[in-house]
Amino acid sequence: IVWGVLLIHGIALICFACTNSVEKLIMQMNRVQFGLHGSVLYTTICFLLSIAQCVLYCMRTYQKTISDAEVIVELVAASLYSIDFLVSWFYAFLVGAGPGFIFM
Repeated sequence: IVWGVLLIHGIALICFACTNSVEKLIMQMNRVQFGLHGSVLYTTICFLLSIAQCVLYCMRTYQKTISDAEVIVELVAASLYSIDFLVSWFYAFLVGAGPGFIFM
């Protein structure tokens, strides 16, 4: 369902980009995307959260329990990954149909 909603909104975004001047918005999204991916702090946080998720998954597999701290780490990681995904999705569909559909 989420994939379909993103695809429909992406097609609407392509139509919006074709009928309006969005070069300034594309440049802003490009700066945001490359700012995130080029940030040492952001990539370090993603790296550490990825390692923490792997360790927590292994612990959860053997212990069969989950603590509140583990839930918080998972929610923070999912939120961070969602922000990165949405910025990349928005930029891909603003650029055009080709990059948008390749992204999907």
